[in-house]
Amino acid sequence: MANAQFKKSIEALLFVHGEPLSPHEIAKMVKVKEDDVRVILGELQKEYEEKGIVLVGHGGSFVFSTHPDVAEVLKDIIAKNLEEPLTSSSLETLSIIAYLGPIAKIDIDEMRGVNSYFTLKSLSIRGLVEKKEYEGKSVLYDITFDALRYLGVVDREHLPDFSNFKERLAHIRNTQYGGRRVSS
Repeated sequence: MANAQFKKSIEALLFVHGEPLSPHEIAKMVKVKEDDVRVILGELQKEYEEKGIVLVGHGGSFVFSTHPDVAEVLKDIIAKNLEEPLTSSSLETLSIIAYLGPIAKIDIDEMRGVNSYFTLKSLSIRGLVEKKEYEGKSVLYDITFDALRYLGVVDREHLPDFSNFKERLAHIRNTQYGGRRVSS
């Protein structure tokens, strides 16, 4: 892969993934040497220094973030978004997590047919979902107490048709997946 194409691939990967990635993880995904990834990450950091988006490196991982200089502009936009009702995509995602959580992002994405990163971020900022690490490796999303309050229930079992839904889901898992657990 030519250097320019290699750089574009890493840039796109970091943008789409939306979560911090280590050079080792990037190298595995893009199928190149880790040392080459480190060089490109340094170049990208320099290229993005004076833009509205920067490439932040912390703890050995890298992620795109907004430049600190634009924080004041974004603060008002974010505050306004938090006051507005949830969008249909946020409600859809929250429902998936409420009924199936804890659940992996990849499963949410597959069910919705789109990348749910920004929707999950918005729900996290609002305090409606949280990331939990399971068995030291898997990151799963689950609803919070605030989500239950928002939905007007005291626990999951009080969600509309929850017991019926769980029974049907168990039947699907037993017939399609041989009884093995899928994500949640």
